[in-house]
Amino acid sequence: MDETTAPTPAPKVSLIAKVKNLSKKTKLIIAATTAVLLGGGGAAAFAVYQSPDVVVGMAIGSLFSEANPSFEVGMDLNTAGFSGSGIMQIYTSDKGSAVSLYAETKVAEQPVGATLNLTADKAGNLYLNLDNFDSLAYYLVSNGFMPEATITAAREALLGTWVKVTKEDLDSVSGESNCISDKLDDPEYAKKVSAELTGLIRANNFIAIKKELPQFEGDRVFELGGDAAKMRSFLTGFTKSAFYKDVNSCTPTFEMTAEQIDAITQEELDKAMNTTKVTIYANAFSHKFSKMSIEMKDTGSGESFKVSMKSNGSLPNMVVIPAKTVSMEEILSTLASAGTE
Repeated sequence: MDETTAPTPAPKVSLIAKVKNLSKKTKLIIAATTAVLLGGGGAAAFAVYQSPDVVVGMAIGSLFSEANPSFEVGMDLNTAGFSGSGIMQIYTSDKGSAVSLYAETKVAEQPVGATLNLTADKAGNLYLNLDNFDSLAYYLVSNGFMPEATITAAREALLGTWVKVTKEDLDSVSGESNCISDKLDDPEYAKKVSAELTGLIRANNFIAIKKELPQFEGDRVFELGGDAAKMRSFLTGFTKSAFYKDVNSCTPTFEMTAEQIDAITQEELDKAMNTTKVTIYANAFSHKFSKMSIEMKDTGSGESFKVSMKSNGSLPNMVVIPAKTVSMEEILSTLASAGTE
């Protein structure tokens, strides 16, 4: 019986070896096809990343991602009988928050202004300091609003001095406990509230983009409007949130009814936006929030109001809780004594 020899199996060749053995022309075709596929997918992803909705959404989201955000807020008001401006610096930290507000107006073409510094600690105490008020003092004295002795006493008492207003004093003035502030001082509670509200906004994003404006200093610029249906949905969800229940429990007068929410229509919203321009600026590369402005103008009367907010990043070291303070009672006593002299 003849014996036949079994065929020898072909040696296994790895995928890398197969590619190496391909002709140069085939390699070029594969490389070009791969580049087109990867490039096309990357371009599509980049297009989505650069879409107006994503840019604005990321800009707003970045406001909530900063651990200790700080902002500069500018204000300008012009009416038939009054005009004024102000700059407010806002700082936050784990110790508390600080605000510095300089406000100025013109009376008979003369500037009148002052700086109010305010710091709040985590215990709910408030610290006040008045500065740069020479122009205000001169106006009050020269127009007979306050006697010179009182102004002199106030300058001596307040310059370089921090007045402490305790939480108990604040509660007695407001007539009720600031319980919602106390709750928000708890980091875990504040984190839950932030997550709850962020989820509501993402599910019911009522911010609509009217149009994209030309870029400005490396920022993409968008004029914003509103979507009434999504706004109603957001507010309805808010009234069902745990945070709303806590706010309503702490402040029973704060109430949002279904009738009030249903009254928000697209027609009314558009009508309100006809005299209001909301603009947001976002970094063209990272999409982080840069600044926002809200302008309201009455074309008939010429009256206008503008608020702008600019992000200054994280500056927690700017929050310093005053160590040396005087009480509100001491300051009031000093001013009262000056008034009787």
